[in-house]
Formats: sequence, C-alpha cells, structure tokens
Amino acid sequence: MSVPATHRDTCGTPAGYRAHRRRGEERCQPCLTAWNERCEKYRPESTPKIAEVIEEIEWLLKAH
Repeated sequence: MSVPATHRDTCGTPAGYRAHRRRGEERCQPCLTAWNERCEKYRPESTPKIAEVIEEIEWLLKAH
C-alpha cells in the first residue's frame, strides 16, 4: 500500500516523481504530469511494419 504523497520543492519534475517512488509514496498529479511528458519526449518512434518496409524497397527499386 502506498503512503500519501508529500509535497516537496521537486514536485512537478521527473526528479520529484522518482523521489515519491523511492519513498514508496503515491505520486502527486504535478509529478505524474512531468513524468508522462518526459516519457513522451523519449519514447522511441514506432518501428515500421514489414509490409511498409517492402513497399519502400519496391518504390526505391522502381525509382532507380
């Protein structure tokens, strides 16, 4: 069970999110928002499907 979140100066930042996590606390909304934004920023682009790669190769071969 999580301990209620304690507000700190770092709240609203990824470091604040990690501090809550280390202490076994619930994450406050500003920290959740900051962490979600960080994850979105560093999320890798989706990998292309095999059909898309084949289509691209065929297009390149036709284009010479």
